[in-house]
Parts: sequence; structure tokens; C-alpha cells
Amino acid sequence: MYNYVRNRISRLTSKSLKHNVKLINSGKSYKIYFVKDRVGEPIAWLYLYRKPNWKAWEVYQIWTFPEYRGQGLAQKLYKAAINEDGIILASGDLHTQYSQALWKSFVRKNLFNIWAQDFKNLSLVGAVEYDKEQDAIECSLPIYLKPSSRESTKSDVRFLATKKCQ
Repeated sequence: MYNYVRNRISRLTSKSLKHNVKLINSGKSYKIYFVKDRVGEPIAWLYLYRKPNWKAWEVYQIWTFPEYRGQGLAQKLYKAAINEDGIILASGDLHTQYSQALWKSFVRKNLFNIWAQDFKNLSLVGAVEYDKEQDAIECSLPIYLKPSSRESTKSDVRFLATKKCQ
């Protein structure tokens, strides 16, 4: 995946957004938001995929090179996608400890409108809140289930995020 995205970034035409974020937009199926270093090499990207007939864009991969981590690049990429591009963003189906921390910071800082929804039963929607005492996300739906657990429970709960109304 790493080489695929790097090749796309180096070969395709991109559009500049705010804060040095660039966008490669295929239109219907994928978008890549990325940041380059001073010599023009990509150092972080957010690769989004949209399934046919979906309104939301799903996070397929978020990547920051280790030497650039901790500088807020992932948050900058999410802000560009949600706030500048105005998309509905759905979390991916697998959360690493880093993506869990990132989504917790989004909820804690109240950066976006965020809710949870079960993609296997769209009528199940849950509020997402930050519990300061537990330093954790609270949600009435079961978030962060492993793929094998989702199959047995028949649920696939994801976060969805949109731009906050001004």
C-alpha cells in the first residue's frame, strides 16, 4: 500500500488546500490528502475510499513517517478533508492504538460533528462523547470490535464525522 500511494502522489496532479495540504481527487472512488517535506517527498497522507452508492468516504489508510509523528499532521489531514473539502468521513473498519487516540482527541477537542453508526444496521446510531474522568470515548454502541468479533455480533460500528456548523 505504501508504494502504491507514494506512486500516486508523485504521478498525479494535485490541488493545493490550506496549510500545505494537497489533494488528489479521483472524483468518485478515492481521494488522497497529503503533506510533503521541504524537498517535495510525501511525509504523511490520508487515503480515503468511497464504495459505490455510499455518501461517506471511508478511511482506508492514514500514514505519517515515524520521524514526523507527533507534529499534528494526521489531524491537519482530517481537518482538510472534513472542514475544507466538506465530506462525510467514516472511520475505517480497523483501529490501531494510534487511530483510537486520534479519534479520542477529535471528540475531546470537539473538532467535528461525530457520531457512531452500525454499518450492518444503519438504524442503530449512537452519540459519541468524551468522558474526562476515564479519559475515554463513551458511546452506546460497541466501538472498536475486532473484525472476528463483528462477524459473531453482526455489527460494524464506525465513527462518522462532518464539519461543525459555524
